Amino acid sequence: MGHIISVGMGKGGVGKTTTCSTLADILSEAGHKVLGIDFDPQGNFTQMVTRQSLFDFEDRTIFEAMKSRDPRPYIHRVRENFDLIPADDYLAYLSKYLYTEYDGHPYRLLAETIGLLKDEYDFIFIDLPPNLGDQTLNGLAASDFTIAVFQPEPFCFDGLLRYEETVELIQENINPNLKFLGVITSMMDSVAAIDEAIYQKAKNHYNDLLFDTVIKRRARIKEYSLIGLKKETAKDRITLAPYISLVKELMDRVQKEAVR
Repeated sequence: MGHIISVGMGKGGVGKTTTCSTLADILSEAGHKVLGIDFDPQGNFTQMVTRQSLFDFEDRTIFEAMKSRDPRPYIHRVRENFDLIPADDYLAYLSKYLYTEYDGHPYRLLAETIGLLKDEYDFIFIDLPPNLGDQTLNGLAASDFTIAVFQPEPFCFDGLLRYEETVELIQENINPNLKFLGVITSMMDSVAAIDEAIYQKAKNHYNDLLFDTVIKRRARIKEYSLIGLKKETAKDRITLAPYISLVKELMDRVQKEAVR
C-alpha cells in the first residue's frame, strides 16, 4: 500500500510546487511508482511536469475525477513510474460543487476518489493550493502525511502557524491518522540576516519537525518552473543535490512514522 503525502502552506510563492514536483521526480527516477495530484486551480504542478498548456487537459482533470468518483480515466502518463492527475482553473468551482451537488461530507470527496489508487502507487503527492480553503481541507483529509514548505520570511512564518492549526483541525475532526511529517525550509537567502533569524525562530518552535535539509535560493530553481526539471549540467546537479538529500530524509521519516 502506498503513502499519500500532501504538500502545503498557508501562503504562496514559497517554492511549494517546485519542491513537490522535484520530490516526485526524484523518487520516480529511483524506481518508485509515483502519482502526482495537482490540487491547485493555478495548475502550476501540471505545467511544470508536463510542459503543456492547461488547455490541453480540459475536462481531464482532478475535478472531473472527483465528480465521477473514478480517477483512472484522468491519469496522464508523464513518463515511466511518474503519472499525474492534472488541474486547471475550473477546480476553483470545487466549493460550489461540494455544497450544492455533492451529497457526502464536503471534506471527504478527494479521499473517496483517490483511495481507489492507493494500492497502485508507492507514493501519491498532492500539491495543495496556497490557502486553507476546501481544496486544502480535502487534501489533508485524504493524506497519510503532510509536509509544510516554509520560506524564512515574516509573513510566511505566520502562514506556517495557520497551516499547522489547520492540520490539527483535520486530525481532530476528520482524519485522525494524518501525521504532520515536518517542515521543509525553502528559498532561503544564505546572506540575508532576516532569513537566518526567522529560520532560527522556526527551528526553536518546531525542533525536530524541521527537516535538516535547507533549500537555498538559486536562480536555476526559478528557471525550472519555466523549462521543467533539468539534470544535464553541473549547475543542475549542484542545484538538485539538496533535493536528493531531502528525499532521503523524507523516506526515513515516512518509514519511522509508518511503523508507529
